[in-house]
Amino acid sequence: MHYFESNYQPFNIKTDGSYAASCKNVGDVLYATFAKQIPGVKMDTTYSTEVVDKLSFRVFKLDIFLPNDNVLTCYMFSRLFGNRDFSVVVMFVDRLKGEGMLNSFRSSTFAKN
Repeated sequence: MHYFESNYQPFNIKTDGSYAASCKNVGDVLYATFAKQIPGVKMDTTYSTEVVDKLSFRVFKLDIFLPNDNVLTCYMFSRLFGNRDFSVVVMFVDRLKGEGMLNSFRSSTFAKN
């Protein structure tokens, strides 16, 4: 239940469309997937931006309120580096472990070419 993943893949605005719309669509698909696999649970989402190493990232946050007062939290940070989509997903139930993973990403540094 504690997960950290990053992905880096080509993104072409001419063929893939709006990057903002693409990020929103990915968040919507993630929401729909959890809603289908865990029917009846309350879920809450937010879309925002966050700066990491002076670079702006789009952020999708999903909280899934599970039985026994457990909350599964998922963050997806996304941004374009040239024509490459870079995304980081952090998912956790244990808030302390989650904060550790989030702090690791938030203290990342990136080359600024």
